[in-house]
Amino acid sequence: MALVENTLRLVLGRLPKVVSPRSHAAIDYAVAAAFVAVGLKTWKRNKRVAIPALLIGGSQVALSLLTDYPGGVTDALELEKHLEIDALRAGVIASLPGILEFPEAWQSRFFRGQGMAIAAVAGLTETKEENISRSRYHSL
Repeated sequence: MALVENTLRLVLGRLPKVVSPRSHAAIDYAVAAAFVAVGLKTWKRNKRVAIPALLIGGSQVALSLLTDYPGGVTDALELEKHLEIDALRAGVIASLPGILEFPEAWQSRFFRGQGMAIAAVAGLTETKEENISRSRYHSL
């Protein structure tokens, strides 16, 4: 587990921090909505896609609500830990099409694209409070 944590810190720490916590929260809720929409769209035709999409959407909302950032309702989870969880979830989400053998290309592209986007946003999010207030990207 220490290897995974060290790798995450290395990757997340090397990207420029241009996304504010407020923007990260908005993106999180948009990602959740996208997964729920795909889950509902595919429910009648393909439960193998619909169920994971709905679970990911729901878990994204739960993670966001528990995080101490604008858009969260509790301070149960610090933003830094949220970003580590995002990085791990991104890998799982991106690998689901291969594991579950999604039947259509658009479904695979959606999950893989969302996984990459989640990882990118996690790596680009500012976490240091003193830098957030001085950042020219504060309004993102």
